[in-house]
Amino acid sequence: MSGAATRSYSERQMRDEAITSTVQRAWDPVLGLACAALAVAVHVGGTEAVSANRDPSTFSVLLTVLAVGPLVVRRRYPLPVLLLTLLGLLALVATRNTVGASTIGCTVAFYTAVAACARRELRLTVAVLVVGVVAGLAMRPVDLSSGGALVTVAILTGAGVLGAGVRERRERFEAEVVASQERAARGASDERLRLTRELHDIIGHAMGVMVVQAGVAERLLGSDPDRARDALARIGETGRSSLAEMRQVLGTLRDGDQETAALPRAPMPSMADLPALVDQLRGAGLPVTLVVDEDLGVVPAGVDLAAYRIVQESLTNCLKHADATKVSVRVTRGAGDVRVLVLDDGNRRVEPAPDGRGLAGMRERVTVYGGELSAGPVAGGGFRVVARLPVGGSG
Repeated sequence: MSGAATRSYSERQMRDEAITSTVQRAWDPVLGLACAALAVAVHVGGTEAVSANRDPSTFSVLLTVLAVGPLVVRRRYPLPVLLLTLLGLLALVATRNTVGASTIGCTVAFYTAVAACARRELRLTVAVLVVGVVAGLAMRPVDLSSGGALVTVAILTGAGVLGAGVRERRERFEAEVVASQERAARGASDERLRLTRELHDIIGHAMGVMVVQAGVAERLLGSDPDRARDALARIGETGRSSLAEMRQVLGTLRDGDQETAALPRAPMPSMADLPALVDQLRGAGLPVTLVVDEDLGVVPAGVDLAAYRIVQESLTNCLKHADATKVSVRVTRGAGDVRVLVLDDGNRRVEPAPDGRGLAGMRERVTVYGGELSAGPVAGGGFRVVARLPVGGSG
């Protein structure tokens, strides 16, 4: 999945989750009021079955509402709601009033707290419920038998297990969202790095050739106008070609732009374009010999482009930094790899820095495909670049 698609998918997931949460919170008041009405109805209508219970009073009805009513905000304040429902329930037991259906309050509140509270509050949630239940049972509710106590504990345990399952699903979803965002960020970073490499190679090569041709034109302008015009024509040709290539690279940043998307795009350069590249450098005054194996076999597009860029950057560096009388380029297919060799016999006027963008860019390209690159001076004079790019198979 691409970085843009991953971001879109994550945003859609988070939006759907937010909508679901909003709908659920909107239903909480309905659930709380319905549970409170049920508990009050049972409390008022079921007291005659318990001879030891006082007649329902306004105070006992209020305690019943306290034991259930806070559910209207259970998702906003899960732990406080659990505390309030437990207090209401314990107050009913302590005042020797019937509990009835009031246990539904702490049951739902406990489920909500386990499902919604932060993980660091989970132990506190369980501890609060355990203390409340033990205290309530110790006071012997007037309408709760031993069997009823076991059923109540089982229901509360089931609510906790259900809440834990909901929590696990939510945490898994959040982890997936974070992971997808990290993948999108890495994808964007990789894309910026790729664009930086491409633009460096395109602009560096174009500027190197154009500067050399401009120098040629300047020297020949008075003595040989025809050759000077030819050099100027090459400058224009190099500039137009580089601009077209830059538009294509930068076009990937504007895939959503209909106007840009409608423009025709030429394929990215490959090793098949090396003869044209070498001719361009020869026209700039760099004597280059090119040898490419007749059958390179099937080469992945990325490796093909990387090999082309390595040759391009090597020749550009040679043009800018060396007085070479001979430059050789050789591309061969080995057992499972493509090998590129660029060798010149020049004396470096300016030695490229080991950490310069040119050599660093070549190393990055090779590293992406698990290959190797070595570059450095040759004993007796000259500079050599050797790259090995794995392609799989023997070709």
